[in-house]
Amino acid sequence: MLLAHEYTHWIREKEIKHDIFENCIGERFVTEGIACNFSEEVVPNMPVRTGYVYGYIKVKEYMRKNNLKIKDIIKSDWREVLNGQTYKKSS
Repeated sequence: MLLAHEYTHWIREKEIKHDIFENCIGERFVTEGIACNFSEEVVPNMPVRTGYVYGYIKVKEYMRKNNLKIKDIIKSDWREVLNGQTYKKSS
């Protein structure tokens, strides 16, 4: 469901050719609405906000495990948070 949701964001941004999250709040509302409806079509009987809950759980787990606060991870690489370990970029 999360992949369906995020895939919809990716496709919409490519089709309308501007940043779907930085344009205005109305754009965000519609973009999220489209993604939630698509997720619901792809995975029936699943709560629409499942992807957000998964993200919440992974971030909470990462902060708890590493004794961090939001301010400490705001610039973290997404892979670091999802994998639960420090991600080192290759040079």
